[in-house]
Amino acid sequence: MIKWIMGTFVSIFILVSTAIIFYWRDIQHDPDTADMLAFFVFLPLAITLLLTSPFIIYSAVQRYKKRQEEQKQQQEQAAVAQQQTPEEKAEPVRTVALNLYSGYSQHAFGENEQIVEELKNFTSPELDHQLLNAYGLPILSYRIKDLDDEIELDDDADEYSIDSQRSLRMRRLVQQQLVQHSDVLMQIAEHLKQSALFYDSELAYQYRMHPGWIDPNHQEDESLEPEPVQPVMRLNRINIHVVLAEDLLHLWNEMDSQQMIMEFIQDFQVIPEQIHIEHHYWGSKNAYQDWFELLEQTAAQTEDVSLIVLVDSEIDQDVIDEKTWLTDHYLPAEFVSSCIVASTAVQINQLEPFKMLQLVLNEKNIAHYLQQHQMTELAQFDQEQPFVLMPDDPTQIKVVKQIEQSFAESQIETHHFLYTKQSIGHTQHLSKVFSFMLGMHLPEGIISMIYSTEHPATHVLFMPVSHETPQG
Repeated sequence: MIKWIMGTFVSIFILVSTAIIFYWRDIQHDPDTADMLAFFVFLPLAITLLLTSPFIIYSAVQRYKKRQEEQKQQQEQAAVAQQQTPEEKAEPVRTVALNLYSGYSQHAFGENEQIVEELKNFTSPELDHQLLNAYGLPILSYRIKDLDDEIELDDDADEYSIDSQRSLRMRRLVQQQLVQHSDVLMQIAEHLKQSALFYDSELAYQYRMHPGWIDPNHQEDESLEPEPVQPVMRLNRINIHVVLAEDLLHLWNEMDSQQMIMEFIQDFQVIPEQIHIEHHYWGSKNAYQDWFELLEQTAAQTEDVSLIVLVDSEIDQDVIDEKTWLTDHYLPAEFVSSCIVASTAVQINQLEPFKMLQLVLNEKNIAHYLQQHQMTELAQFDQEQPFVLMPDDPTQIKVVKQIEQSFAESQIETHHFLYTKQSIGHTQHLSKVFSFMLGMHLPEGIISMIYSTEHPATHVLFMPVSHETPQG
């Protein structure tokens, strides 16, 4: 279009210039600069604009209409795509199943089932005379008092005097959890040894270098032939995951932690090659998602067994000084929970799981899932005892409404919910994962559940091993 306008201007300029020049010559006019500009510049421009303006206006209107139609089409296509996306991209409902072989938890309320009972009773925090606020006054806390007595009686406590009180308490909590799993770890260690001797010649050589590890009653006697190794299901290693709060990333001594755990596991005469230790540092924003990913990773390991220890403590005056600088009402807590878990494909000699853990993923309608698998016929739905742990804050209206919406069509009533957030105070980095693990300690013989509005399409079920459950 620009070329057409320029061509029109040139044509009009030639015509007007020719006419003006002949006219001025006939009248013998002597033009000045103003005349030259007026008749050779402005007059051709004005005539060109007059002649081309209808076409310019028409073209502009057509372009505007075309642009409006394109925008409308794009909006319609976006609307159709938005309507189709949930159906086209919806992921299928699937389940991730794991076997639980042992589980322990500790909190200011006590241990295991006792914690759940105190949650039902709405037990309050107690005044802590060892922790002071900015005004020098005692504050409330969820302190594990038995831990104080153990540290006072522990002759090795001076070994870690350079560490913070927080690290010392957490190390002791981890040690306690390891001891609680001793019986199960002993059976796993025996299975690991038998598996190495039967399947892996290199690892078998490591064990045979220490005959006492294979047979504690071993005596050197070359006339005796070694007993034949019995075939067992292959088990490659034990994974130990230590889950900590993200603010401990540069404070926790991983080397000491790893050495402590390694020495404990090796007491069961397991070679280091079959032990894998990993530390995780999670924050409140991503801890729940990270926890699900760790469980899925564990479920995919069909030749490993995992010990997971989750621990946190803010019972430390230095921590309180830092936190109360921002708020006068900081409520610290400490807790620890651990479990030995493995894929359902793993079978450990002389060990039976005490519960099955199931993650139901991409299920927005929990009522449909329960009905589909005939769980609504269970007696627990008609009883008043809670069996659904809720790690969310019940004081938030948005949370309450979302929970009501999620369970509206199910037989699960509000009295079946048990909220855990308030019992962990402001120590919240790992609070949801700890609440999750408390599901292990709900009464035997029922299907306990964990639900969080953070993952509304993910439901967690702790099930009796005898209960038939779908795999997927």
